[in-house]
Amino acid sequence: MKILSPVLCLLSTGCAELTNVFSKTLPTDGVGSVFCDSDRGDFTYAGGSEEVFDIQVRAWGAGQSRRQAEGRRDRNTWGAVITDDGLLDLWGRSEDLRAGTDIAVAGPSVIDVESVLLDGTARLYDVDGFHYITANRIEGSGIQGDVDLYAALDGIDVEVYPHPGSTIRLEAYGDVVLKLPLGLEYDLEAFPDPGWGAEILDLGFDELWMAPDYISAVTGSGAIRVEIYVVGGTFFLWSAP
Repeated sequence: MKILSPVLCLLSTGCAELTNVFSKTLPTDGVGSVFCDSDRGDFTYAGGSEEVFDIQVRAWGAGQSRRQAEGRRDRNTWGAVITDDGLLDLWGRSEDLRAGTDIAVAGPSVIDVESVLLDGTARLYDVDGFHYITANRIEGSGIQGDVDLYAALDGIDVEVYPHPGSTIRLEAYGDVVLKLPLGLEYDLEAFPDPGWGAEILDLGFDELWMAPDYISAVTGSGAIRVEIYVVGGTFFLWSAP
């Protein structure tokens, strides 16, 4: 494990923020899934590193002084281990509301990813599998397979390429932007917030029915199930590149 030099940022209010960045690599052999559990901080997973997991952890703390920020930063704890049943288990803990751990992983492009963030943003890029994410906000592109995403505060913005038989389920407080490929066989049901509405691009649907609080769309056999639940934001359905 490598520890990079600490960084001090002086905020405009006169407060200080201190960070340490840690680096760790682990082998990918025999690992079929990733789980990240963090009480305060962001999580990012990006596919493309097939032989090793490249893990970067940014531990940070803020305070009215350098000493206070340093103390909060240094009380952060984190871990990254591979379990006997083939799981990359990541976690971060912070004792103070003004501290946290941001965890970023580059790893295999085909792997299941799950994360539970109590306060942070989760990001997925270029990964194929079954993905279950809970966070304040969720972002991603190049996501393949099945997704079950819950954003508690700041919405969802994702690009998903499902397989035949995949299920896509998004639930969020805030705007939801879902980008899907044109022409696939969808069975879509959405429950938008009638106070915010929805903007729906026709992805080649055979049937499309829209009301202020309910949307139904079907193409062909409807082999790909899509469920959307939105409160406090607008639902946008766009086409993926």
